[in-house]
Amino acid sequence: MATAATLRKVDANLQDIGAEIDYLPIIAEKWSSLSDSNQVSYLLEWDDLMDGLKFVARAYEAGDMTPVQQVRYKALLAKLKEYQPIIQRLELSVPKL
Repeated sequence: MATAATLRKVDANLQDIGAEIDYLPIIAEKWSSLSDSNQVSYLLEWDDLMDGLKFVARAYEAGDMTPVQQVRYKALLAKLKEYQPIIQRLELSVPKL
């Protein structure tokens, strides 16, 4: 059974990752106009988010999510798959889940 802290952390990660995935088309449009340092900063932020995705995936596998969180997680994975061309073009990493 998941603790309240785990459920809050899952919620926070789902929200942050989902918001960033929704932002991917916009960042892709701006990418070439971003400075090298801004691109690197974005890549580092993305890597942090993907660490959060690994946490969420572990919580899912352990059954430590509410039914609503499970639905949000599956929707997030579907959106990651949909945006795979953008992710590849920007050379972003996505963990194997």
